[in-house]
Amino acid sequence: GLLFNASGRDLPLFADRVLDALGSASVPIALICIGGSIAFVRLGNHVNGIAVAVALKLVAVPALVFGIGRFFDLDPAGMRIAMVFAACPVAASAFIMARQMEGDESLTSGAIVLSTIFSAVSLAGVLWILQ
Repeated sequence: GLLFNASGRDLPLFADRVLDALGSASVPIALICIGGSIAFVRLGNHVNGIAVAVALKLVAVPALVFGIGRFFDLDPAGMRIAMVFAACPVAASAFIMARQMEGDESLTSGAIVLSTIFSAVSLAGVLWILQ
C-alpha cells in the first residue's frame, strides 16, 4: 500500500470503494465483537480489575495530563484538547488487540463498556473544570 501510494497512481475505482467500505466498517465490527463477548462472558471475576482500569483511564490519566499540561504551560485550547482526549473511554481497538494477543478479553470488553458509560461524567467534569 505504501509503495502504491508513493508511486502517485490512483487505485481503480472499484478497489477504492471496497477499501473505503472496509475502513468505514472497522469500528462497528469491533463494537459488535465487544458486544458479542459481553453476552457470553461473566464479568463477576473481573469486577475489581475493570473498576481499576476504568478509574485509571477516566480519573488518573486526565489528572496526569492536566499536570503535564500545566507543567508545559499549554494554552487554553491545547489544554482543552489534551484533556478531552484523556477523558475519553477505552478504545474499541483494545479489545481487538487483547483478542489477537490472547489477553483477557472479558476484562478488556468490560473496561470498554464501563468506561464508555462513565466517560460522560469524566468528559463533563473535564469541560467544567476548564471553562
